[in-house]
Amino acid sequence: MKHAFITTFKGEDNLIWKKIIPGELNFKDAYLFNTHAAQVILWAKQIWNQFIRPLKSLLSWRLMYNKVPIDENLSTCGYTLVSW
Repeated sequence: MKHAFITTFKGEDNLIWKKIIPGELNFKDAYLFNTHAAQVILWAKQIWNQFIRPLKSLLSWRLMYNKVPIDENLSTCGYTLVSW
């Protein structure tokens, strides 16, 4: 590219927010743009309901995320355990 043309326009500059139809930015739109949609976890409603005891729900949740404190998981965190 050898030449660049800069047009001069005498007038007021306007900022345009392309995500919104009118092009005007407000706080709500900026917040929604910056936040991410929550994950939809299909099994969560089945585990966390009134018919399952919270202790069982917590155990199920820990199993799904591999957070059960067994020897293998604790050793990866730096704990030294003596096996039976």
